[in-house]
Amino acid sequence: MMNLFKMMVLFLSISLLTACFKEIPYPNIDGNKQYVINCIFEINTTPVAKVYQTAILGANSTPEIFSEAQLLLYDSIMGKIDSFVFDPISQNYTCNTICTEKNKYFLVLKNNNSQVAIAKEELTSSVLNYTIDTQTVIFRGKEDFLQIKLTISDEVNLENYYGFQLLRSYWKYANNDSTFEEEIQELETIDYWFLRNENSQFTKKELLLRDIGFEDKVAILRFGAFSLYANSSKQKTIALKLICSKMSSNLYQYRQTINEHLFYQTDPFAQSTTVYTNWDNTRGIFASKYSDTTYLYKP
Repeated sequence: MMNLFKMMVLFLSISLLTACFKEIPYPNIDGNKQYVINCIFEINTTPVAKVYQTAILGANSTPEIFSEAQLLLYDSIMGKIDSFVFDPISQNYTCNTICTEKNKYFLVLKNNNSQVAIAKEELTSSVLNYTIDTQTVIFRGKEDFLQIKLTISDEVNLENYYGFQLLRSYWKYANNDSTFEEEIQELETIDYWFLRNENSQFTKKELLLRDIGFEDKVAILRFGAFSLYANSSKQKTIALKLICSKMSSNLYQYRQTINEHLFYQTDPFAQSTTVYTNWDNTRGIFASKYSDTTYLYKP
């Protein structure tokens, strides 16, 4: 009787364990692919765009370049002004129209002559007035910190959005050979104007700033980076360039949210971040900026 009871318990246990391994079929998601159109360009230049088709979840595919799109450029006065042409070598869409400051433009995506999506961009101005002073100081107890003091005059009667990057150019030596390299440096700051922006924590490669608090006035900004002049047998610094950008509201919002998205991308416990888009029926960005470059060091 006891052996029979043990056999029944063993049979029930095996049955329960077998049930735990029941295969749950993954749903076959047969959704339509979505377009992603990225077009970030400098004011007073011809815009360049890239068009992708997104991968379908569960299809083991990756986003792919879409070469058959119809991209049309409009302005708010004349209507349609240009059509983009796909270049198979660069895989970019290009046009011949120079987009000028303080004008409104519309980028329209069509497929098979049917409108798919539209994005609007209002270009800012190319007025960017600032002065720079640099010195090497001790920052947070560490030496060899290049401090940049930037005094910027905010353009009046506009909402102004800024971005700052530091580009280091250097020779890299290896195996009796040398190569030219460029790299965006990480910037450090304890400046109030930057730290009040909660999104500044997501990247040090570009400091973003909106002119709230010093509209139409002058602001003094302080930031910098460590050990930029350090040379060794493996590399030698040949130039430091500060890139100051005045960007549109669309680009500012996109940069903030894409930086947050990339920051949390590898964190499995983080909430998903919605990346800003100004397209009405798809994803991506159509946005502009004006950039000015100043050499901080050039032998």
